[in-house]
Amino acid sequence: MTAWAAAIATTGVSPAVPDYRLLVFSYFIFYIAVRIIS
Repeated sequence: MTAWAAAIATTGVSPAVPDYRLLVFSYFIFYIAVRIIS
């Protein structure tokens, strides 16, 4: 849940200007966190 919150926080830094690199990076971090937790 913490990783989920971190991913949302990281992605929502600049919602007006979507940075796809940041979005992919956030998703990658979230994926790694899920793999570790599971």
